[in-house]
Amino acid sequence: MLLMTDKYEAFRKRVGEAIKIRRKHKGMTQDELASAISRTGEMISRIELGKMGLTVNNLIEIAEILNAPISELLETEDNTNLSQILVLRDSLDQLPKSKQDVVLKNALALSLLLKEY
Repeated sequence: MLLMTDKYEAFRKRVGEAIKIRRKHKGMTQDELASAISRTGEMISRIELGKMGLTVNNLIEIAEILNAPISELLETEDNTNLSQILVLRDSLDQLPKSKQDVVLKNALALSLLLKEY
């Protein structure tokens, strides 16, 4: 059984990894993100490595800069596919609304089909 500190450390690492993936996806360096929220690159590095927790204010500021819902940064259990999901979301956002609907309907149909197997 994990101790509470182990659970907290694992949570910090997941959140830090989600921030790192989103920052890189946005093409930002740690120093650029740090500057945008008036913090240091060292602080961003420690957050991304899970060695430092976030205050609510820092979390809000980082989420705003990265255009990320706070819930996505906090709920990320497994960051394995996050980069791919972000690329897909960006690609979808660039399509006209009518084509977005077609893609989403097909994706839903595919996911339902895959559940059967």
